[in-house]
Amino acid sequence: MTKKREIQEFTPPTEAEIMLIQPNNVTFGQYEITQWQENLLTLIGDKLQKHMSREQEFDRDLFGQPYVQVLCDEAGGMNNKAKVLQEALALGKKHFSFRWVHPRIHKTIETTGVIITTVHDVKHTNKINITIN
Repeated sequence: MTKKREIQEFTPPTEAEIMLIQPNNVTFGQYEITQWQENLLTLIGDKLQKHMSREQEFDRDLFGQPYVQVLCDEAGGMNNKAKVLQEALALGKKHFSFRWVHPRIHKTIETTGVIITTVHDVKHTNKINITIN
């Protein structure tokens, strides 16, 4: 007798469902990051909150990916672009993971990935653009 295997299609949660799930799962305290990287993540988080509340849309790159423009003085003090750039590049190599329960299929899902996918150095300015995942 062959046992039938149940196949469940994975459907991503809606934006409203993500709003309920996300804040409870990712915190800076679980990861080893520098103060500079925490500043960058805070700036990204602020932009994400504005996007999720529909207050402000993300800027998009040529490929339609969202990015955050960072004024390096905000991320690391005056005249520290090289250090901010270095820390952003290092942060792009860090993997973050968290578990959550899908609201419709009621299965635990472990999500692993990076937040920063690309860093763009806007030459001769005090700005970098960080493409986020």
